Amino acid sequence: MRAIMIVAAAGALFVAAAHASTPRAWTEFRERVETSCRQAAAAQDVAPASETLKIRVNPEGSESYGVAMVTGPATDHKEMRICIYDKKSGDVEITQPFES
Repeated sequence: MRAIMIVAAAGALFVAAAHASTPRAWTEFRERVETSCRQAAAAQDVAPASETLKIRVNPEGSESYGVAMVTGPATDHKEMRICIYDKKSGDVEITQPFES
């Protein structure tokens, strides 16, 4: 009986891990990162209109974080910032612009 429970538990973990890395799961992850970064950038007035932002999401991020480059207009040139998305909590932070 114990062996059956161990095999069942291992199977459940395998299914959960497989689901987390499906193409659909990665697409949903990238969409969450992009949406969250766009909202955070708009809240910080990175760009007056969200459609002027370009957000390039790293396909998988790191083990703990999603990462994206956020570019938008500045007064006379484009500025670049990094958006960091906590995979566990969903919290987002935007860096200050990089100096050109």
